[in-house]
Amino acid sequence: MKFLNRYRSWVIFLGIVLVSANLRMPITSVGIVLSQIQATFHLTEVTASLIGVAPLVAFGLMSTFVPTISRRLGVKHTILYSLMVIFLGLFLRSFSDFLGFMVGTFLLAAGIQFPNVLMPSFIKENFPAQVGLVTGIYSASMNLTSSIFSQVTGPISLAIGWRKTLILPFIVLVAAVLVWSLQFFLKDWEDHGPSSDHVLDDPISNTNMWRSPLAWMITIFMALQSLQYYTAVNWFPVYFMDRGVTIENSSSLMALMQLTNIFASFAAPIIIARAKSSRPFVLAACLFALIVQCGLIFGPNQLLWFFAAMFGVNAGCFFGLVTLWFTSRTKSAHDAAQLSGMCQGVGYLLSAVGPFLFGSLHGWTGHWMLSWTMMFINLFVLFVSGMGASQNKIIE
Repeated sequence: MKFLNRYRSWVIFLGIVLVSANLRMPITSVGIVLSQIQATFHLTEVTASLIGVAPLVAFGLMSTFVPTISRRLGVKHTILYSLMVIFLGLFLRSFSDFLGFMVGTFLLAAGIQFPNVLMPSFIKENFPAQVGLVTGIYSASMNLTSSIFSQVTGPISLAIGWRKTLILPFIVLVAAVLVWSLQFFLKDWEDHGPSSDHVLDDPISNTNMWRSPLAWMITIFMALQSLQYYTAVNWFPVYFMDRGVTIENSSSLMALMQLTNIFASFAAPIIIARAKSSRPFVLAACLFALIVQCGLIFGPNQLLWFFAAMFGVNAGCFFGLVTLWFTSRTKSAHDAAQLSGMCQGVGYLLSAVGPFLFGSLHGWTGHWMLSWTMMFINLFVLFVSGMGASQNKIIE
């Protein structure tokens, strides 16, 4: 019995790690080959900005459907089917015209969003005593695979083209499908421990997230930290190359940003979960982000590696904060899923403005200063919402 429960826990844990490995890698690598995609499809910078918008719109739109679908299918089945949608999106994106590219991008992002929403409550249900640790590992896994793929995307794309390069994440995706599917072959699991296929079937509370000021603060913070991150992964490679950095070195800079993100996103939930208040962490992260963004604008090219690395640290801290709030500001797995769905639904739709404006402002003006001004304004509002979201309260 103990062996079965221990084996079950390890399979679930490995499934979480492999599924999370697919939740950023297919999207964050696109910015590195964005110039090649522009050349292939003859896109203006304004049109190219839509490539960064599509995943965020998909994230936002699909978030509202996730709780309903997962209740009907079960969480395990929902995540398995979502991996298959990602698989379809990957192939459609790589081997189509521009319309097919956008549809494929939307599909794979829609598939990604189901685990995005469900994993915090899934972790809370299956690892209630290790929420901070498992959440940190979950976040770190996303960034590790993203970092590795960012490092190789530039050189590989020069050798085999961007289309074949962007299909490579399917290797990790197949591994995730195989491990996740193991859960369906161990029938004895249903008689031991929490039923991981019914995460959202705990007693439904009367909590109305939409009427909670704290839930809205977390939602705004979620939106603005996503805006910072996805603007960076879509346009920083272009910005670096515009400053004279080669595509290989731009890949390395983005990989470094993802690598430092790993440590921050892993450590932040663990450290903050033990602190009395998360406000000092919000203040420190925002002040440091201000310094880093100034460095990316005014620093010499020789120091871009340092500021790219520190941007990754900031992004990891922001993401770790908001992911932890999904569980620490709620009293049940159901409420955690409801808050996660609200934050990601509204948050990603709002954050879609970022990649579009950053690229469009550069296209309209021919320089980057207005684009960076938008990032500074976003950072200020991020700070205000983060201080509000740091209240030590449970949403009821």
